[in-house]
Amino acid sequence: MTNFNLSYDGEYTHVFHSPGIEPWITGALKGRKLKKVIDVGCGFGLASVVFKSYLGAEYLVGLDVDDAKVSKASPLYDEVVVADARFMPFRDHVFDLALSLEVLHGLDIKSLDEVERISNGVVLALPRFNVEELLRRNYKVYRYLLRGFVLVDLHSYEALTMPDSRLFRVVKFLLTILKPLMKALKAFRKGYLLAFKYEIHSR
Repeated sequence: MTNFNLSYDGEYTHVFHSPGIEPWITGALKGRKLKKVIDVGCGFGLASVVFKSYLGAEYLVGLDVDDAKVSKASPLYDEVVVADARFMPFRDHVFDLALSLEVLHGLDIKSLDEVERISNGVVLALPRFNVEELLRRNYKVYRYLLRGFVLVDLHSYEALTMPDSRLFRVVKFLLTILKPLMKALKAFRKGYLLAFKYEIHSR
């Protein structure tokens, strides 16, 4: 299983005032030495600020199939590439981390194969994907609930919540009570997902 230790990054919310997927992703990545990172489906480059300035990625590549978006995003990246995620023009294992965050057209199996081919770690945030396929590939997969204030691990059905909030401690308690039922029913398999995998390849 992957060695991502997921936690909610409260420091991120103080800096950027942005609850949602970003504090969970930065919580998983803080402290990692990210030399070369690719943002697959970069769009206009909104993720670049987080990964370049906040997490300190040394070299950040943006990739998107839409050349107009890539053109606008180019000042935010060290390098930009117009390409289809299913056929990326990179050598195997060249990136420390590949991100694919909120790619609206969706990620397919061919794209996931390519993302894994070029990188040693993957972070996905997407509205739908085959959960069983991600679990089979040893991803840590979380269902994103209540606008990201709650995540449910779709392997163990442990609930993660924002810290220091009485309301969400109650939510976590209720989800803990319901865990055997949720696990038996394979609940929360459809909807918005966060998935993490690291050390895909040994160098």
